[in-house]
Amino acid sequence: MFFPLWFTQKSWLIYFDLVVNTETGQMGDTFGGLMAPYIAMVAAGLTFMAFWVQYIANQNQRHDIQVERFENKFYEMLRLHRDNVTEVEIAGNHNGRKAFIKMYEEFRYCYFMCHELLNSTDGERKWKKEEIDSKDFNEIAYSFFFFGGGPNSDIATEPLESKFNKDFVKDLRLNIRTLQSNYREYRDKILKKNQNLSNTPYTGKLKHEGNTANLRIDYQPLDGHSSKLGHYYRHLYQTVKFVDRYSESVVTRKEKYEYLKTLRAQLSNHEQALLYFNSFFVAGRKWYEEGFFLTWKIIKNLPFNLVRGVGIQPEEKFEEEIREKENIEDKDLINARLGELFDWIGG
Repeated sequence: MFFPLWFTQKSWLIYFDLVVNTETGQMGDTFGGLMAPYIAMVAAGLTFMAFWVQYIANQNQRHDIQVERFENKFYEMLRLHRDNVTEVEIAGNHNGRKAFIKMYEEFRYCYFMCHELLNSTDGERKWKKEEIDSKDFNEIAYSFFFFGGGPNSDIATEPLESKFNKDFVKDLRLNIRTLQSNYREYRDKILKKNQNLSNTPYTGKLKHEGNTANLRIDYQPLDGHSSKLGHYYRHLYQTVKFVDRYSESVVTRKEKYEYLKTLRAQLSNHEQALLYFNSFFVAGRKWYEEGFFLTWKIIKNLPFNLVRGVGIQPEEKFEEEIREKENIEDKDLINARLGELFDWIGG
């Protein structure tokens, strides 16, 4: 702004005097020649800055679109999960999360049936107590809970006979069928009296090492829940896998954890308990293989009172996983890690 004034004033420099005393056109050419490069550089710089700002804006917009796509799919999967929970129904009387409470009671009762059979004094049994490892009861009980113990489920539970003690598995199957038969007799008796079975449910109680399993049921017990739980667990697994596999250039690891906390908040206490027991099942082991429990703390809110007395305890199981997957041997570090994985440590 001031250069034209300065360049046309008298100066003690001969050069500028010559400029002033020359013709206007020559002065303009001189001024233009002097200033043009600087103006061009400023213009080029401003143009570059404009393009750079636009480039950054485009990048941010592209990132926002990718995040929006991720969120749309995640929340759609979350909605489907809630729908799956709502659609779970048992005998028309137990729906949604209440159905998971009844299923949890069934599984717990089946687990206690394993111990009752193990400690039985039946002299005709073909197996010895020393031949049975009670650590296998989680998988055995969950398999019968999932597929059922009736005749139609024999094909699904037959692999247990080759994996564990064959005669023990057969005897457990017979005990389950006896339980089902006793229920049907009780149901028929109640119906003959024109009573409502839901008001007078079939009951059972088993004890093991100070722990109790109560069964209060108005439908045939241990008839299998694969049709209800199969797609529920598959979808839950795929939802966690979707978040886990998503590019961290779009969703950071910290942000992924926050999204999965939202998913975890949808799981009731009994859902988390059954998810833990499901992890001992053949298909459920992927939760450990993929590291989803350790990385994303999917069952962090699992109440330990629901799993006490039922198989391997979470502290013991997850300590094994920490040693194997994270190569941690120091006991204090393991305890600190367990404190991160569960809210109920020591509960």
